[in-house]
Amino acid sequence: MKNTRVKICGNGNEDDIEAIEGADAAGFVVETPKSKRNVGLGRARELIHQLPPFVVSVAVTKVTDPEELERICALTEADVLQVHSELKNYKLERIVSRIPDGVKLLGLIGISAAPSREEKEDLLKRARRLREAPVRGVVLDTRTGAGESGGSGLSHDWEFSRKLRDSLSPVPAILAGGLGPRNVSRAIEKVDPYAVDIATGVEDDQGEKVREKVEAVFRQLRSNGGEER
Repeated sequence: MKNTRVKICGNGNEDDIEAIEGADAAGFVVETPKSKRNVGLGRARELIHQLPPFVVSVAVTKVTDPEELERICALTEADVLQVHSELKNYKLERIVSRIPDGVKLLGLIGISAAPSREEKEDLLKRARRLREAPVRGVVLDTRTGAGESGGSGLSHDWEFSRKLRDSLSPVPAILAGGLGPRNVSRAIEKVDPYAVDIATGVEDDQGEKVREKVEAVFRQLRSNGGEER
């Protein structure tokens, strides 16, 4: 198994930053009030400044307005902007034209837990279109019954995720949705993503990140052929 990168998302305080030691990237949910992990832009910037060297910072939001996204990038100083809303290529192009040079944009494909044949066909077409979009990666996340994606703690059909990953190539696929110490190595084996994106699976009942759960994720990766960090 290759050395798949790990992003821990939904960090909200200094204890979270300490608990996720060893992660390749840290995500901060901003301007998304419906999320229990939402933090203010100023607070996100403070936490980003506390990250260790070489840890990538990711601003995660459902905002889609290019001007507002430009403001989010400026105020958080994040390395990566993850727009967790499904957008067409022309809207992604507008966003890239506004955000600061050097900030990488991630797109999204939301997948139902049990997608119909028609949905699968539509998603595969979307994946192929996203190869032409100005994104540096695409998050594959579980879509809930409310049509939302992210933070549900629910997984989806990884065999289909692998097909999406192949259709996106060479654009990197980032696997999310219900991942944690018990299943992350199996998910990576099935999908072979560029990275995994984990939140609920390494939290306690209060939504705080738990160091032992994060370390258990890394042990799983090492035990299945991943490199030591």
